[in-house]
Order: sequence, then C-alpha cells, then structure tokens
Amino acid sequence: MRDERTIADVRWRTTALAYGLLHSNEHDLNYGYVGATTGPVLDLAPGLLFHPALGGAATYFDGRFFYGEAAAMATFEDYLQGLYRGLRFRVAYRDYDSFWPSQRGFYADVVGKFSFRLTPNDLLIVSPWVRWSDIQGSVVLTPLLIDVDPGAYIEGGGKVELYHGLFEWLVIGANLTLIERAYRSDIVGSLTERRRDFLVIPGAAVVFPNLFAYHRDLRLEYKFQHDHSNDATVSFNDHIVAATVAARF
Repeated sequence: MRDERTIADVRWRTTALAYGLLHSNEHDLNYGYVGATTGPVLDLAPGLLFHPALGGAATYFDGRFFYGEAAAMATFEDYLQGLYRGLRFRVAYRDYDSFWPSQRGFYADVVGKFSFRLTPNDLLIVSPWVRWSDIQGSVVLTPLLIDVDPGAYIEGGGKVELYHGLFEWLVIGANLTLIERAYRSDIVGSLTERRRDFLVIPGAAVVFPNLFAYHRDLRLEYKFQHDHSNDATVSFNDHIVAATVAARF
C-alpha cells in the first residue's frame, strides 16, 4: 500500500507492506511480515524526484517473533515518458530474537528498477542490485519471501520481467531472477573453501488491474527456485505460489 499526499506544502510518501506464507502441513514454516517506510518527496530537477525515508519491519516465523529491523534509505526516481526509473540506496540493522541462531547486524544495498515500453501492450522491467550483509550468526532455514538472507556475504543479482496486456482487466507476465552470492565464511568441514550460491528463479504472473476498485490490483504468481551451492547441504529446489493485493492512494 502506498499513500502520497501534501502535508504543510511538502509531498509526503508512506509505503506499507504486509504479507504471509502459510503451509497446509508444515505449520512451523508459516511466516508473516509487516513493515512501513515514510518520508518526503522532493523535486531535484524537472522530472527527477528524491525520496529520503525511514522505516521498520517486524516478522513472525514458526509460531514466535523472528526479527525486527530499522532502515534508512534514499531513492532517486523519474518517469521518462510515463515509465518509471529508480535507484534506491538502503542501510538497515536487523536484530533476531534470541531463540534463533542468527543474531544481529547491518546490511546495505543498492537496487535499481528501470521500465521500457516495447510495444503499446508490452512492458519490460529490469531490476539489478548489489548487496552487502554482515548479519551475524548461523543461517537458519529462511522463508523464501525474505529479500535479505542472514549471513556475512556479498551478493549481486537481477530480475527481468516482461508483461503483456491482453485486456484492460488482464495482464500476463513472465520473469527470471538470477542471484550470485559469495559468503565470507568457510563451508562446514572445509578450511579452504568458502560457500558460494547461485540461484535461478523463473516465474510467471497474472495481474488483474483495478479488480477491487480503481488502483486496487490482484496479482497471482508462481515461482520455481533452484539454489545451486558448492555446499551440497544447502542446495535446494522449491515451488512458490503467491497472491498479492496492491493498493495505491
């Protein structure tokens, strides 16, 4: 959910996000997230906006509090011919509940998002990023909806999305995410080799714009996640199905 309005002659943007992951059998893997950011929107130049913001989040996993985090970010964005382009810088501190092996630490990232109109009905979105994490403690089984995994590593990745509008009320899309992650810790049982993961995540989506009301969209998405690691104990495959309701004010 995103709300943008003028307060005391200053445009102010607040973004809130809540989602969950429910398992029909493995209830100990159920996961919930709620977070929000807020800050002014400033005009730097014609068409160029600057949005500094502060935010926080809290999560639930396996029937108990999982972690909380606080973040500061700065986003530069414009809308060239109505197409969004943005670059976000973020620094955050995360603190896990004492029950979990993961502990606490900082992470920082730079995330871009660039839209290109291929045809009147086709939209291409490219989202590259670079991330540094120093969240201490061992890596636990992490819900797949978390965009920042615990651990000490450097990560580079990108997501490519292609959407085609079939009707005013129906948009279909396909996407591919690639992530390369280099950990600063050795593989368990090895004194010379450090863990490296390469993730391939193809997906497909169906979007129903304005389904519930104007600017109230429903998105249904499927993803297949393959994690290939030089540590065989952490390689895995998984299937993800998600439903998202987006509201803009």
